[in-house]
Amino acid sequence: SELGIMQEATKVAALRTKYRLTVSQARVILPLAISGRVMNASQLFDAIPHTQDGVETDAIKVHVECIRRKVGKDAIRTFPGLGYQITQQGKDAVRSALEDA
Repeated sequence: SELGIMQEATKVAALRTKYRLTVSQARVILPLAISGRVMNASQLFDAIPHTQDGVETDAIKVHVECIRRKVGKDAIRTFPGLGYQITQQGKDAVRSALEDA
């Protein structure tokens, strides 16, 4: 829906402003924060704009590392072979950015 798109855009903008995340990085951390569960690279890759097939795992690894540098090294936890999960530190960071918006 149009309202949902506007709400997502507002959340992305808030994360970009507070943590200097790119649009893609914000779109990786948001589904993690919303779900709270482990998400694999394919699930996260679907959340970001892309044009090239076959790069999903590497692209997500790069985005996660950038998010860790900007938000906090413990913001996202890696489960080898399974995926990624946001930590309490990551949830707090997202909540803080959204409250400041």
